[in-house]
Amino acid sequence: VMPWEHRMGTLGAKHSEAHWTSVTFGHFNSTDCGDASVAFAANPTSTDANYPNYFEGVQWVGPGDQAGRVRLDRWSANPDNAFSCVSRDCDSMQHMIVEDVDGTLTGSGAGHTHVVPEMTPQQALDTCVASEGYFSCPELQLRRLHWDAPGILTVQTGRTFGRFKAERASDGRATFSRGPYDADCIPDPPPQVRMWAVRPGDDLALTLFTSPPKNFRFSFFSDEPSEGVVLEIFLTQPFRLDVFLNGARLGDEFDKAQNAVSAGSAVTGYLPTRSDPHGTYAFDPQARRLYLTVRGMPGSRRGLNGLMVRALAVVQLSLTVSTPVEEFDGEAIIANLALLLGIDASRIKVVEVQGITRRRALTAQDLVAEEEQAAGGDTSATDPARRRLSSGSTVEIYISEESDDSTASELSNSTSADTSANSTNATDLSSSDYAYHTTDLEGIAETLSSLNASDINSNATSASAEVTAVSETLPPPRPPPSPPPS
Repeated sequence: VMPWEHRMGTLGAKHSEAHWTSVTFGHFNSTDCGDASVAFAANPTSTDANYPNYFEGVQWVGPGDQAGRVRLDRWSANPDNAFSCVSRDCDSMQHMIVEDVDGTLTGSGAGHTHVVPEMTPQQALDTCVASEGYFSCPELQLRRLHWDAPGILTVQTGRTFGRFKAERASDGRATFSRGPYDADCIPDPPPQVRMWAVRPGDDLALTLFTSPPKNFRFSFFSDEPSEGVVLEIFLTQPFRLDVFLNGARLGDEFDKAQNAVSAGSAVTGYLPTRSDPHGTYAFDPQARRLYLTVRGMPGSRRGLNGLMVRALAVVQLSLTVSTPVEEFDGEAIIANLALLLGIDASRIKVVEVQGITRRRALTAQDLVAEEEQAAGGDTSATDPARRRLSSGSTVEIYISEESDDSTASELSNSTSADTSANSTNATDLSSSDYAYHTTDLEGIAETLSSLNASDINSNATSASAEVTAVSETLPPPRPPPSPPPS
């Protein structure tokens, strides 16, 4: 970021903080010789992000007025500045975090008062106090939530992700993150990042309006384990999802959807909560939503503890079996499928098992038995509401594309955005690392379609398989660097 008159470059860090302690401001009035004047304002050319600022022990001296202290709104600084937020949407203003730690910056006298720009009233609470140019919110707490696709550049994927929507469950208010603008004259593509100012203790519904990248990460910049949010992430289609923390893939104990499978219940009964450990997750295949608990942990403000989500394209296999839920043997089905398809069993996952009750056709033997029971005085057997019921289960199974943990593990363990054109991760990633591959899955679907349901499981009465194709554009070969000017 260059001086206020111009903007060059793009984001250089995932997170940064400025702490202002024992600062004295003097003689700031809202007008100064006929021009607007203010002590603290937003940099109009900082369009992509304004990192959190914390003020404590501020003193105001000399003649001045309240309106001359803080003003957070759109302005361009000078007529030549074509890159301000006056006429375009900016994450820097939408998700600004300014905390008056002891109430001395705004003069509110209340500790931990957050200053919200007047252009983003959706971030404020009903208890906030409107001032000229901002809202003063003593009861509001905000932390930065960061999404990125590390090592991936727009020029590599050929995709534009667009704006992300974040809707708060507490009040239904929504904010958007559009991501960084191009770097203008500096030939450095912007990283794939989105960010929000969020309230700890809230639930957020995130909507990405395109299919996600194969590896994407959430970072919550708080060191306090008591602070956290639950993310509800809408996905355009089913995926096999794995979560990595600091380079390691989290085990099944973090996947609450597996608890639902074991109980033969809908995933909605086993969703993560804010009291669950950092990284607890569940994928609801019916609603196509990933639920993820994100909590503060020591070191998170230094870039540690980000949660990497790996999404894999899948063949979605639906089975109907005559086995009741309590007798369902998922391990046997997985082992048999792996043998039939000639693939590793780790690629197969039972994502949902639900019990069903259905009417069955009566055989001649059933009718004779009912007549004998009725002759003996037992009429319950002929009750139409009871006599034609049988138990079974519907099973959803995902067979994922082949992938190992090395790339997701490496990206998960990185502490920086690492998305510049010259970064190791960006240049080392091949198309197999960030593109979805469905060729192998199409062959698997054809094989499953040629089988009888009973080949998959002796108790199966029906089966259907479908590949969930992902729209992904592979990039052209990267051109060689231009020679330096002579």
